[in-house]
Amino acid sequence: MDLGVFVYGSLMSERVLWCLLERKIAMRPARLVGYSRKSIRGRVYPAIVPQEGGTVEGMLLALRDEKEVTLLDEFEADEYIKQTVEVDDLDNNTNVFTQAYIWSESLHDMLDDQAWSYSQFEKDHLTTYLVMCTEFGREARSQLGFQTQT
Repeated sequence: MDLGVFVYGSLMSERVLWCLLERKIAMRPARLVGYSRKSIRGRVYPAIVPQEGGTVEGMLLALRDEKEVTLLDEFEADEYIKQTVEVDDLDNNTNVFTQAYIWSESLHDMLDDQAWSYSQFEKDHLTTYLVMCTEFGREARSQLGFQTQT
């Protein structure tokens, strides 16, 4: 059973997903209409918020089970609210309903109008971000009872 999640920031990185879930995740390009991606002051990852006329390019992940969903829920923490959204699945030319992590409205004062760039994230922050993700993934997989990869 595949469980879909639309991602638009650090989770678009196959390397980040590997550190968290210890497996290659199937992903397809997708577009979310009616939202915009914002930088968060003091953070290296972005947020999305509703915005009329906005568009966010991202990826649609195919997660294997509820444990993987729970791990990503914990990774995204309380700053985000998971909501059902409709995205354009660009590979299949269809619209699909899936989950996405939307920035909490109560934290909008932390947002910056500066554009967030995935390529800039990879260049400037990915290496240190992977260290944090490896540690988080190891602990979370243990707590959630993931089977050990051999």
